[in-house]
This record gives sequence, C-alpha cells and structure tokens, in this order.
Amino acid sequence: MKQYDNFRWNIDLRKVRTGVGLVLLLSGLSGCADWQGSTPLPVASQLEAIKNEQDQRYLEAFTYWKQAEQVVNGKLDSISSQLKTISEEHAKQAVVFYREKKSEEACREFIEALRFDPSNRTARDYLLNRYEVEPSVSYIVQESDTIEKIASKVYGDPGYEFLLTMFSGVDASKDLVEGATLLLADPEAFSSQAVHAYKKDILVARKLFKSNRYEEALRVSYTILEYLPKDDEASYITNMSLLKLAEIQIAEQKYGEAVASLSNVDPSFKNVKKELMEVQELQQEKMVWDKILEDYELVRQGEDLYRQGEFLEALKVFEQVDPQYAGREQMLAQVREQLRRQAENHFKEGVTLFVEEKLSSAIKEWERALEYNPNHPEALSSIEKARKLMEKVSRIN
Repeated sequence: MKQYDNFRWNIDLRKVRTGVGLVLLLSGLSGCADWQGSTPLPVASQLEAIKNEQDQRYLEAFTYWKQAEQVVNGKLDSISSQLKTISEEHAKQAVVFYREKKSEEACREFIEALRFDPSNRTARDYLLNRYEVEPSVSYIVQESDTIEKIASKVYGDPGYEFLLTMFSGVDASKDLVEGATLLLADPEAFSSQAVHAYKKDILVARKLFKSNRYEEALRVSYTILEYLPKDDEASYITNMSLLKLAEIQIAEQKYGEAVASLSNVDPSFKNVKKELMEVQELQQEKMVWDKILEDYELVRQGEDLYRQGEFLEALKVFEQVDPQYAGREQMLAQVREQLRRQAENHFKEGVTLFVEEKLSSAIKEWERALEYNPNHPEALSSIEKARKLMEKVSRIN
C-alpha cells in the first residue's frame, strides 16, 4: 500500500486534533481550566463522578458532567475558531499562488486550508471547480475501517478525510464494506484546469495577434483574463489588439467603433486620452457631414415624389429633413398646399355623389379627403350624416 509520507508539506503551524477521549481531554485541562468559581477538573473528580453514577447518585454525577461539558465545549469553540483562522490564511495564500500561475503551490495551500477547516468555501470552490484529479489510489476496506482510519492509513493523517469524501466520492454509509476496493484521489495529482486552459489559449491568442486577427485575439485574451485577471501576456495582447483595431477603424471612418476600442484600453498600459479626443472630433465631423448627405438624399426623394403627385409620401420624407436645412419649410408648405387642394377636390366629389344618392361612394371620397387633410372642417360631419341616412334607408327597405 503506497503511503504518502511526504504528503504533509512543511507547515509551521502545530496540528490540533479534536478526536480525543473526554477523560483524557479533561485530564489535560486539570489544574488550568476554570468553571464555577475556578473549580478544577482533576482526575479524582472524574473518578468520583463515575463512582456516583455506579452508586446511582445520578444527580451528583449529572451535575459534574454537565459542568465538565461546558468547559469542553468552550475549549472546542475556542480551538475551532483558531482552526478557521488558520484555514483562511492558507486559502488566501493559495489564491495568491493561483493568480501567479503557481498551481502546485496553490493546491497544497488549498488542501491545507481544508485540513484545518473542511468547510472553507474558498478552498472547496477552487479545488472542486478549478482543479482536476483522477482517483488512482486503490485501497481495500478492512474490518472496522472508518473514514478517519483510511485517511490515516493512506495519507498518513486522519485529518485528510475530506480527500475521501470530497474528491474520491466515498460514502461511509455505503462504501465501507469489508473487502470492497475504493479508488481514492492522489493528493499529488491535482492539476489546475486554468493552467491547462491557459497554455492552450495563450498559444491561440499569440497566433491570432501575429496574424493581425485582432478581434479574434481579443476574444481569446478576454477569456484568459476571466480566470487569470493579472496575466501580463494576455493583458498585452488585449491592449495591443484594441490599439490596432482602433487604427483600422479610424482608417475605415468607423469612428464610433474606434472610440469604443480606445475606451477599453487599460490606462496603465497606455494613456489614450489625446487619441480619444481626436477620434471623437472626427466622429462629430463625420456625423455632421453624414447628416448633410442624408438631408440632400431626402430632399431628392421628396422632390421626386412631389413631381409624381405622391404628396402624402413626399410630406413624410420632407418631415425627416433637418429643420435647419435651407428651403425645408418652403418645401413643406408647397406639399401641404397640394394636400389641402387634394382634400378639397375629394370633398367636392363626395358632395356630388351624395346629391346623386351614391352614399357609399360619397363616404369613400370624404374619407379620402380626411387622409389628405385630417382637419378638414366638413368632411367628418358629412360622413356622419351620410351614414345616418344610409341607416334610415336600410330600415325603410
């Protein structure tokens, strides 16, 4: 059976084990622990309590052990707090190592953090989600084995039981059957997913950058920076790609995109305030020029529609022209005058049809008049009169 004698890396902090028999713990507290007015817990008092129980003097025995329990719980709470503090120190150091891409050193610190406090969230998250480990250590369950015993036999310390339950999937209620073979995690075989991904991703990012495929290089470098925020090479590729993209976008007069690219450059990499101001000025000039060209095109379209007699469509187009455009109001006035005339023509035609008792056709003409002039003073009332007349005629017939 392979033993991990070297698994317990150099730790300056003294290990504290809590799985100690109550009597031995109380013995260790004799003469130094205080409760109930500095009453000590000597072995003689324990023996007396045991004798009281044997003599069925349960009240006296219960009182003693209840007081002893308070002392023990207080000591356990104090030690537990210290263990959590030590665990946090290991976890913090592990995170530093991990960000520096020292994955092996980080792994060791994360495991130590869990040894002192198996519930340490930081260590659990990193080891479960950012490392891979293939269970490769075989162990045959012996009679009376427990998780702690197996951890002690395999890893040299019962404190590493979390390596069985957390990373080897051992269930004490199901898997500890005498003769059963357990496949356990090798604590020295943890490998960082981020480091594996980094080696692959950084090569891709380099290749894309050298090939002037800056947008693709950016996507890869951003991915790297998500799991390694302080990686120097990924940061370099990111910022240089943004600068190169900005140059291309400026040359193509895509000033809005260039502004976005420059705005994302890390100021600590390069101060681009001057370049950003210059591009924003170019962007403003282009917007003005684009609007002039747009207005010119709208005027041309509106004039074509006007000549074709499509006055409603011409009105919609002229209304889109910048109010500051010279001649806009004159063009709008001409179109509105034509619309007024068209509305009046349709209204008169409707009156003629109404006199001829062609009520449906008259209503259609008046509705058309309202399309050209929604504010026509008589068209709407005429429609209402015609409809009422149609209803009367319908009832008579």
